[in-house]
Amino acid sequence: MQPNNGERAAFIARIEWTVYPDRPPSLVFVESIGVSGVGAPSAWPGANGYRYGSNDVCKPFTAEGQRLHAEWSSGPHSWRSTGNPFLYVVENVQDDINRVDGRRAG
Repeated sequence: MQPNNGERAAFIARIEWTVYPDRPPSLVFVESIGVSGVGAPSAWPGANGYRYGSNDVCKPFTAEGQRLHAEWSSGPHSWRSTGNPFLYVVENVQDDINRVDGRRAG
């Protein structure tokens, strides 16, 4: 995912669904494609909720966020399985990355 700030390097997000489109995906960041595990802090955006130390993204559009916040299971933060869930996740991540001008966590 390329930040709007073209001077910043792209992020590589690994988005993994257990049940598409009915459940939100797991989301982590890695240094390169094909790498297993979770990336170093330098692979993670410095945006709010992107917690490289916990190896999760605590946002309503992630499995990790939904597990941590039972209150997100209903109302405006509930998972939307209609439309294009992949695009919904990608657009949210892109917005978060651009909000911090493409800065990295580490």
